[in-house]
Amino acid sequence: MKFHYAIFDMDGLMFDTERLFVDSFTQYVAPQTGMDFPREKLISLIGLNHASTVQIFPELFGTKYTCDECYAISDVWTKRYLAEHGLPVKSGLVKLLAWLKKNGYRIAVASSSAQGKVAAYIESVRLTEYFDVVMGGDMVTKGKPDPQIFLMTADALGCKKTASCVVFEDSKNGLMAGKRAGMNVIVVPDLQDPTELLPGYAFAKVKTLADAILTLSDLS
Repeated sequence: MKFHYAIFDMDGLMFDTERLFVDSFTQYVAPQTGMDFPREKLISLIGLNHASTVQIFPELFGTKYTCDECYAISDVWTKRYLAEHGLPVKSGLVKLLAWLKKNGYRIAVASSSAQGKVAAYIESVRLTEYFDVVMGGDMVTKGKPDPQIFLMTADALGCKKTASCVVFEDSKNGLMAGKRAGMNVIVVPDLQDPTELLPGYAFAKVKTLADAILTLSDLS
């Protein structure tokens, strides 16, 4: 079956920002607050929107500082890093976007990050022209692994059958959300390999985004 719509996660999938998130907490937030941030617990937050993160944060890390206070400290470190090094774009992203556009796909981002941040990141690396829809986690009431953001994105794209959507994800929560939306998820592992946690959920797994072109070409 040929797909007609492509939906991208952002953090850890388009940009190498999940690694920055973990580094900011372990290298900067921890010494600033005196709190402990085990890597595995930080990774468990990947793919969650702000509301979901606020809810689970105290259970994972305690209540010495609030979730928003810790993220504000993290943002200081991250902004300094991006100002010095720029936004790290994942290998194969531009090549895949160009191929999708050339082959008539309508393309969207459905990220757990706030919509304004998503749009700013995309604009900063001059990729805005590729995307027909940009959705953020602040635009939904239920974050991943709930499928709401994918269903809303499909509707915004004009998609009537979710099975005609291919989703690109790197996280367990994103894979679950795409599957629950009735979409076909291609996993590009980042800090975790969700296909090991959820065998049978993914349509395919590839090493880089560019590798997905061969998978999609075989369907044409």
